[in-house]
Amino acid sequence: MDKSQRKFSWYLSIMTTSIIMLLVTSSIVQATEDVKEQQVEKHHSHQSFIIHMDYYFELLAEKYAPEQVDTWNEIRKQRKVLMKQWHEKKKDKKYEQLKKDSTWKKEHNDLQEEFEKAVEIRDEAKIKELLPKLFEHYQNMNKRMEEKLTDNE
Repeated sequence: MDKSQRKFSWYLSIMTTSIIMLLVTSSIVQATEDVKEQQVEKHHSHQSFIIHMDYYFELLAEKYAPEQVDTWNEIRKQRKVLMKQWHEKKKDKKYEQLKKDSTWKKEHNDLQEEFEKAVEIRDEAKIKELLPKLFEHYQNMNKRMEEKLTDNE
């Protein structure tokens, strides 16, 4: 192989490597953009779900526990403010330890499961019994969140 062939071979290798790097880099950038879009969509769908669930609980309260409607609306408003503060704090690295309480999560899952069964079989007495418990549970969540937010200041 003479000098010009080696130079051409080297040039070809550099060009091939550059093209491969460009393709890999553009794939990584595209994947990152896709993940960001999915996160935005996930956040949006979660927000939509919360809006629907809040209204669902309000309607159930109106029907099965009218004395609890104002309580639920107050819990909901407070949660909205706290969640906004929570998300702002999570952006700051020193607040990374802001995590949900696993005890609360288990209680939440158990209560939700019991409530879901009552709704599924349309057990009005059980729904009337569980709604105030659910609202109290959400009220406790707000208190815990508020405590964690103030503890971490």
